Amino acid sequence: MIKNHLDTDATDYADKTRIFWEKIRSIPSNPCSPCTKSRQIPENHKVYNPRMNIGIYIYNDVEVLDFAGPYEVFTTAARMKARLDPNAPRLFDVFLLAETDGMISARANFNVQPHYTIRAHPSVDVLLVPGGVHTREMEKQNVMDWLAQVSSTATLTASVCTGAFLLARAGILRGQSCATHWEDVPDLRAMFPDLDVKEEIPWVDNGRIVTSAGISAGIEMALHLVTKLAGKELALKTARQMQYTWNSAGLSA
Repeated sequence: MIKNHLDTDATDYADKTRIFWEKIRSIPSNPCSPCTKSRQIPENHKVYNPRMNIGIYIYNDVEVLDFAGPYEVFTTAARMKARLDPNAPRLFDVFLLAETDGMISARANFNVQPHYTIRAHPSVDVLLVPGGVHTREMEKQNVMDWLAQVSSTATLTASVCTGAFLLARAGILRGQSCATHWEDVPDLRAMFPDLDVKEEIPWVDNGRIVTSAGISAGIEMALHLVTKLAGKELALKTARQMQYTWNSAGLSA
């Protein structure tokens, strides 16, 4: 069982993070060309001081690696940052969110206890929505409303695999390029014809919205998000620590 280890009071670091997020939000949000290359973040926008809350929404029959892969990336990146700069504030606080209290039964009966519910949780700077058996979640209007609300105030919103269906249903992906699991591309195109669904690429970066292809591609995308938020050096050290062969050339800024 994952223990609740986070302080829900955001006031102690709000002033420290304000300047950071102003710089991140000032980066132009025009979508990159629809390929695996991302927009480059100017060096003067990369500020590494404040910690960031990474909220990952999970639900019954969620794909395990869809959320566990990015969770490992962000928590490993935080450890690597602490090694590089022991006096710096913690880089990432990573937590799992669910609709209600209680254990979540992920794919293959993998049980996990979320840290918070969508009714009561810390502020979310980066919202990540994994895939899995997503159809039931799409029918929950309270979840769709929550995703839309949190995404509207978050600095970044990301999905893994069929999590793109949830972002689309919540109105977060309107008219954008995106990625999903190769097997679900036809369904995503049919259900949301305004989307430009890409194939054979690990992720698509639209600035504030980033989507990845299926399952293991979430690890690739999460390393890219570390690059966006904290620099490529830390992302490379994170991949090395995980013993993950990351083909970062041409994929990240």
